[in-house]
Amino acid sequence: MSELRAEAVNLMQVIPEEYLANIIQYAKRFVKPEKEITSEKALQAFYNLREEAKLNSLQNMSLDEINSEINAAREEKL
Repeated sequence: MSELRAEAVNLMQVIPEEYLANIIQYAKRFVKPEKEITSEKALQAFYNLREEAKLNSLQNMSLDEINSEINAAREEKL
Protein backbone atom coordinates (compact mmCIF):
# COMPACT_ATOMS: atom_id res chain seq x y z
CA MET A 1 0.00 0.00 0.00
CA SER A 2 1.42 3.38 -0.95
CA GLU A 3 2.20 5.86 1.79
CA LEU A 4 -0.44 8.30 0.50
CA ARG A 5 -3.08 5.55 0.37
CA ALA A 6 -2.22 4.42 3.91
CA GLU A 7 -2.53 8.01 5.10
CA ALA A 8 -5.90 8.31 3.30
CA VAL A 9 -7.17 5.15 4.99
CA ASN A 10 -6.03 6.37 8.41
CA LEU A 11 -7.53 9.80 7.85
CA MET A 12 -10.85 8.36 6.73
CA GLN A 13 -11.05 6.41 9.99
CA VAL A 14 -10.88 9.57 12.10
CA ILE A 15 -12.94 11.97 9.98
CA PRO A 16 -16.68 11.81 10.73
CA GLU A 17 -18.68 10.19 7.92
CA GLU A 18 -20.69 13.33 7.18
CA TYR A 19 -17.45 15.23 6.48
CA LEU A 20 -16.13 12.48 4.21
CA ALA A 21 -19.13 12.96 1.92
CA ASN A 22 -18.29 16.67 1.63
CA ILE A 23 -14.62 15.94 1.03
CA ILE A 24 -15.49 13.50 -1.75
CA GLN A 25 -17.89 16.04 -3.27
CA TYR A 26 -15.14 18.69 -3.34
CA ALA A 27 -12.59 16.14 -4.54
CA LYS A 28 -14.69 15.63 -7.65
CA ARG A 29 -13.94 19.24 -8.57
CA PHE A 30 -10.20 18.52 -8.67
CA VAL A 31 -10.32 15.13 -10.38
CA LYS A 32 -11.33 14.72 -14.00
CA PRO A 33 -14.85 13.26 -14.06
CA GLU A 34 -13.97 10.47 -16.49
CA LYS A 35 -11.45 9.05 -14.02
CA GLU A 36 -12.27 6.99 -10.97
CA ILE A 37 -12.06 8.87 -7.70
CA THR A 38 -9.80 6.95 -5.37
CA SER A 39 -9.09 7.58 -1.71
CA GLU A 40 -5.63 8.80 -2.72
CA LYS A 41 -7.07 11.38 -5.13
CA ALA A 42 -9.66 12.43 -2.56
CA LEU A 43 -6.93 12.90 0.03
CA GLN A 44 -4.83 14.93 -2.40
CA ALA A 45 -7.86 17.10 -3.17
CA PHE A 46 -8.41 17.49 0.58
CA TYR A 47 -4.82 18.67 1.01
CA ASN A 48 -5.28 21.08 -1.92
CA LEU A 49 -8.41 22.47 -0.25
CA ARG A 50 -6.57 22.88 3.05
CA GLU A 51 -3.77 24.75 1.32
CA GLU A 52 -6.27 26.97 -0.49
CA ALA A 53 -8.05 27.65 2.80
CA LYS A 54 -4.74 28.59 4.40
CA LEU A 55 -3.90 30.96 1.52
CA ASN A 56 -7.30 32.62 1.95
CA SER A 57 -7.05 32.75 5.78
CA LEU A 58 -9.99 30.37 6.17
CA GLN A 59 -8.25 27.56 8.06
CA ASN A 60 -9.56 28.65 11.46
CA MET A 61 -13.27 28.75 10.63
CA SER A 62 -15.55 27.24 13.25
CA LEU A 63 -17.91 24.40 12.38
CA ASP A 64 -20.84 26.86 12.60
CA GLU A 65 -19.12 29.19 10.12
CA ILE A 66 -18.42 26.30 7.75
CA ASN A 67 -22.01 25.10 7.91
CA SER A 68 -23.23 28.64 7.30
CA GLU A 69 -21.07 28.87 4.16
CA ILE A 70 -22.31 25.48 2.94
CA ASN A 71 -25.94 26.51 3.46
CA ALA A 72 -25.39 29.83 1.64
CA ALA A 73 -23.79 28.01 -1.31
CA ARG A 74 -26.70 25.56 -1.45
CA GLU A 75 -29.21 28.42 -1.43
CA GLU A 76 -27.38 30.10 -4.32
CA LYS A 77 -27.86 26.95 -6.42
CA LEU A 78 -31.63 27.09 -5.96
